Amino acid sequence: MNKTRFDLEQAIMQCWSTCDDLMLFAQAYQDYEEEMTEDDVANTILGLHYIHEMRCKKLLELHRQFFEIDNYRKSK
Repeated sequence: MNKTRFDLEQAIMQCWSTCDDLMLFAQAYQDYEEEMTEDDVANTILGLHYIHEMRCKKLLELHRQFFEIDNYRKSK
């Protein structure tokens, strides 16, 4: 699978979207008339954590593919 520079740049920008997700959560937490329970807050934060982790793993894999990095090659 040959990845382009555009694919790599797109994955980098997707990682930054976690900041937008966190701002949306903060606004919702502050502005909603109905208060969020501790479970709601914890579940939202945990969900954002997993989404960010998946985005970063995708970015790392695209980086490896773009620069043709072989994880199994032993360094000299």
